[in-house]
Amino acid sequence: MHVDEVTSVRLRRLAALLGVAGPVVFTLGWGIGQAVQDGRYDPGRDDISDLGALTARHPWIVLTGQAVCGVATAVFALTALRLLVRDSRAGRAGAWLLALSGFGLGNLLDTLFRLDCRAADGCDVARRTASWHGTIHEIGGVTILLLAMAPLVLTMAFRHLPGWTGFAQASQAVGSVQLLLVMASLALGGHDGSGYAQRAIGLLASAWMITLAVRTLRQPHTPLPSSADEPPDRAAPGCLPRGHGCAQHSEPGPPRRP
Repeated sequence: MHVDEVTSVRLRRLAALLGVAGPVVFTLGWGIGQAVQDGRYDPGRDDISDLGALTARHPWIVLTGQAVCGVATAVFALTALRLLVRDSRAGRAGAWLLALSGFGLGNLLDTLFRLDCRAADGCDVARRTASWHGTIHEIGGVTILLLAMAPLVLTMAFRHLPGWTGFAQASQAVGSVQLLLVMASLALGGHDGSGYAQRAIGLLASAWMITLAVRTLRQPHTPLPSSADEPPDRAAPGCLPRGHGCAQHSEPGPPRRP
């Protein structure tokens, strides 16, 4: 194995490890973040995004988790995952969907563009998104749909990978359940249960992505074709290899008589 291939394998392993670490740090971030809020914050009703609002207590906790998860998801999706499914158009599209989803781009947008206040502070949607950064934060909420779509699209690629049929079926189920949870969260819209639905989406997506990253980490490395791995060309009959070509060779005949 050449030096560049060794480097490629190491980078893919690092990206897969990031795919494991990102969701773990994100879950710890919002879990600890909601534990340190005041009594007005209700996890069953209020959004995870409220933990990073300008009026939240210790917002750096959840913002750190979101930043780590956003970068880790994008790196994992666009390197290790994209190489795994590089032979499938649906697979490449699914990798981009995951990178642009709520775990990737969505978390980064939440980190950079924070809400003005929390629903627990008595703010409605208009007040929470009154500033330009609050408006961008609200628009970035559509990335949660991509988080549900990514497993569904990647299912088509996983079906063609040896030994991945079971995970393909699980991915289809995860994507379907996430779509139902997204619709439930939108329907409840800040009422009791909407916060639980959002957290169920996060936990389900975290479990799926960690499992995917672990399977990618265990996937045998398939080196890309290179000239050094190809067998040398056979010399044509009567030819001896010389550099990149061959020289005509003939058996010495009997000596001529003077």
